[in-house]
Amino acid sequence: MIWFLDASAITKRYVEEPGSPAVRRLFSPRVRRAASALSLVEVPAAVFRRARGGDLAEEAAERIADRVPVDLESGEVVEPRSAVLALAAELVARRPLRGYDAVQLASALRLARETRFALTFVCADRNLCRIARTEGIRALRV
Repeated sequence: MIWFLDASAITKRYVEEPGSPAVRRLFSPRVRRAASALSLVEVPAAVFRRARGGDLAEEAAERIADRVPVDLESGEVVEPRSAVLALAAELVARRPLRGYDAVQLASALRLARETRFALTFVCADRNLCRIARTEGIRALRV
């Protein structure tokens, strides 16, 4: 089983929210994980946004931003190459998705098609999970 975590799920590893304990369990060394390279930008952006809003200390945000690449690279990082971007463009044409959400989902769909392992898409967005299921992959909302 591969657990593909989008940026909203990965952020829960670092910032306490509903679903954080479940996400932290997915960062066990025994768990096979994947994420889009977009998360290398999206997760720190979410963390620094919280720091600017006063919900997180700036120093904590900086430590988290330094940790994100290390944590993501302990799993598989899917680069948004042309095939992923083409699939994302198809997704936004037929589903109500924001651009980066489409790239996250397209990355998971592409990986699911290329691997022999079952894949579960993990995210915090109810609509995105529903669309992932509609597109034929399992989804877990955290």
